[in-house]
Amino acid sequence: MLKLPNLDDRMYEHMVEAARKQIPALYPAWTDENAHDPGMTMLEMLTWLIEMQQYYLNRVTEANELKFLKLLGVKPRGAVPASVEVHFEGVDEKSKLPRGTKLSAGGLIFETSEPLLLVPAIPDKLIVATDSGYFDYTASNEGRNVSFPAFGAKGEAGSRLYIGFTEPLPTNQLLTLSIRLYENYPIVPVQDTERERIPSAMLTWRMFGDGGEDRPANWQPVNLRRDETNHLSQSGKLLFRLERPMQPKVIGPATDRERYWICCEVVEAGFELPPKIEHVAFNAVTAFQHDTWSLMEEFDWDGRSVQGQSLEISHYLAFFGAVRIQVRTEAQGEWEEWSEAGDLSSAVPEDKRKVYALSRNVGSKTVRIAFGEDAGGQAPPDGIGRIRVICHNGRFRDQRHIGAGNGLPHQRFELPCASVVVEAFRLQIGEKDPVSREWLWYDWHRVDDFDRSGPDDRHFLLDPLTGIVLFGDNEKGMAPPPSDELNIVVMSLRSTEGVSGNINAALIQRFAEPWPEVELVRPVNRTVAAGGCAPETLEESKLRVRTELQQPATAVTAEDVERIVLNTPGLRVARARALPLFRKGLKQYPADRSPAALSVVVVPYSESPKPMPSRGFMETVRRYLDKRRMITTDIQILPPEYIEISVHAVIVVEPSFKDEADVVIRELTRLLQPFDNKDGTSGWAFGRTVYKGDIYGVINRIPGVSYIQDLWISAEGKGFHKDADGDIQIPPYGLVYSGEHDIELISLTEL
Repeated sequence: MLKLPNLDDRMYEHMVEAARKQIPALYPAWTDENAHDPGMTMLEMLTWLIEMQQYYLNRVTEANELKFLKLLGVKPRGAVPASVEVHFEGVDEKSKLPRGTKLSAGGLIFETSEPLLLVPAIPDKLIVATDSGYFDYTASNEGRNVSFPAFGAKGEAGSRLYIGFTEPLPTNQLLTLSIRLYENYPIVPVQDTERERIPSAMLTWRMFGDGGEDRPANWQPVNLRRDETNHLSQSGKLLFRLERPMQPKVIGPATDRERYWICCEVVEAGFELPPKIEHVAFNAVTAFQHDTWSLMEEFDWDGRSVQGQSLEISHYLAFFGAVRIQVRTEAQGEWEEWSEAGDLSSAVPEDKRKVYALSRNVGSKTVRIAFGEDAGGQAPPDGIGRIRVICHNGRFRDQRHIGAGNGLPHQRFELPCASVVVEAFRLQIGEKDPVSREWLWYDWHRVDDFDRSGPDDRHFLLDPLTGIVLFGDNEKGMAPPPSDELNIVVMSLRSTEGVSGNINAALIQRFAEPWPEVELVRPVNRTVAAGGCAPETLEESKLRVRTELQQPATAVTAEDVERIVLNTPGLRVARARALPLFRKGLKQYPADRSPAALSVVVVPYSESPKPMPSRGFMETVRRYLDKRRMITTDIQILPPEYIEISVHAVIVVEPSFKDEADVVIRELTRLLQPFDNKDGTSGWAFGRTVYKGDIYGVINRIPGVSYIQDLWISAEGKGFHKDADGDIQIPPYGLVYSGEHDIELISLTEL
């Protein structure tokens, strides 16, 4: 980072003296330069103003820097929770884990991101079927981090992956299958948060089961609800249902016993990197390192809907903790707290009772909340976001009230925890209705500062590190009104330890709280947790802004286009070349040009000697670039044109080097390749002519080579031509790769 210059580098006396020396040249008639002269007084005053201006310009405080970042639309990031995939072992019967189930890793709390049905299912057999036969990879799935090819080395169409079980999987249940792929490649793709990647290959999932209506058992389609792997292009989970019972079948050797199978088959090939599987397992879910103290969820309400006068929520805090209900009024948008049906006197008429009925389903771990006739009271008014369900753990029952307002400016309150997740924090302040004396609750909104807050704005500041809540002064943000009771209440609160959540494997070993139903089940993380980040400091924010400003947001120049393509989310793009005003078919480019055309050649990272992008790969690049291109540009995404280069050479060498032709071939192969497999990027330049001088240079640098007696080059492919000097000229979107080199070595003693 560049060192900031010192702006206050001139003393007052020096500036006065420099100005005095310019008087004879600028104003020769001014001869009285003594202190009593009014002109000298004005000069000294202006010099003092300049000196003060320099002094303040040089004092850029942290508050100033935050304002400058705000002008750029940037603010320091808060702590980011780590995440990890957790497997549950020892499952001997079906049971349900609600979303937000708390797990313990020492002193850290992890929470599951979604509901999970635990089933007693362990993959007992893994078989890969290709044209070469059946291959058993069951031993590779025993947690040793040994990968195996899911569809063989090439991932050709018709290849299949069979996963066998000793017992049939349950029907009409949402099942979760976790697949972890080998991803330790030189190029790490940008995370695809919007899931816009079009898969390179197309897969289909089936299971062997009952055909129905007295038809024999056969392969039946699996009802796939969600595929986080995007057709096995990345690690993730599959959520699916089996609509028919499974039937046993023998796959592989005829002497093997029958099992219950699900099968994944390649319908359309095209993998740039055929997937390699490290582990396949049921009963897995993603867990985040955060601790939810209180949760708030909003629901739309329409009492005339088919679901009747009830709603359902599935969360750990809702099932095991306390639940509160708020309903938004139709007047000013205030929120009223409703009571559970058993808490009100039966003397209140049913049509006036603002109550709800609460019931918990032990099997599904859900909570049903009923209103109206089902609860013996009135129904909430219809509307979007009309009902709020607030659930919290027992220890937070009293801690949720953080204080009472006093009407004074700059009130400060402390939360029961620090390291707060800012995005999940919600706060309300209650005011008593002057007529009914009932509490009405108003939402207050978090802001980064009070710069744009008026006296009537219900705004507050939050310091997530210390857990301090700060209110305004009735001019910049309203101050909480005075109250004799605790009226400042936290509705939603979540804390995280950030970077400390990046724990090692096997540290999650138990549930955070005793749970008899799953006392024999043991959670375990087979991989390290990742993604946890500490709150961003101001210096880190400034560095990030500098980096982001250097990244092109729009494709204006050819360099912009190449940088954008190389950072296409979800793809491992090894190389990219933008060719302005070029369209495939031009013979004399760049002399001949196609107006408004832009061709982009993309090379995916691959272990193949000729990496070719699939249709899905190129379409993903095109869609990503299309949002950032100039509106007058016609973009065409091209695969590279590969030219096979073969070298034929007669080389005179030292006697000790007589049998080392493989060394020469290895050096030629290293030169003539699309990219270097070590870093996945650098390689032969697009469209660069293969000169005989390049080949001479590589061979002559090899120790043991005396001189080259004869050398010529041959090529195969489309779009190249060989000139009179024997050099190979390739098209602008062309790359080379090594063919079969014919190297003859002659010892100096044989001449």
